[in-house]
Amino acid sequence: MNSVRVGCLLGTLLLSACLATYYSALADLLILDRSAVFEGQLWRIVSGHLVHLSDAHLLWDCSVFSVLTFLLHCLDRRLVAGVLTSSALVIGLAVVLFIPQVSHYGGLSGICCALFMAIVTVLRLQVQGPMKWVVNIATLAFVAKIIAELFSQTTLFVDPDPTWISLPQVHIAGGLAGTAWAYLFLTKDRLRSKLSLNFGRRGQFN
Repeated sequence: MNSVRVGCLLGTLLLSACLATYYSALADLLILDRSAVFEGQLWRIVSGHLVHLSDAHLLWDCSVFSVLTFLLHCLDRRLVAGVLTSSALVIGLAVVLFIPQVSHYGGLSGICCALFMAIVTVLRLQVQGPMKWVVNIATLAFVAKIIAELFSQTTLFVDPDPTWISLPQVHIAGGLAGTAWAYLFLTKDRLRSKLSLNFGRRGQFN
């Protein structure tokens, strides 16, 4: 995706998140509602990420989402659409299938975790020397954050809000989805380049 398309996508998603948060009828239509999903309203698996349950929830998620999307685009713009789509699906399905105690879900925090880990994965495959330590520290920090949230059952960077609760399981699902997509995409790209190079060399000898 080029810069214009990414900008349009980001702007559309942020506007949609605001509308889905402040218009209750739209929020009711889009939020991930477990019972509605099992009744066939499958779009909620993805659309639920746009709905936020408080001003602070919306502001924090959208700010982090914007920065991380921009950074991933700068590193490898080919990954942006795939990371967003795959993580939205994986997280929504994880909530429905593996967190039965949650009847409703909304927010971009899981996708933010996917973007963060996709960035870390790109850097891990590209950088050398001391920068490798920075990548390792970032990975450990992410893991430590998840562990802390699992034990405390609250978010580390946002004040507790009675209107919503933190779901570290969602952040784990997002982080795994972002890591897997970036790793598979880039390693496939490297393999294709090596095969092309090998075939080119054989052609020269033939």
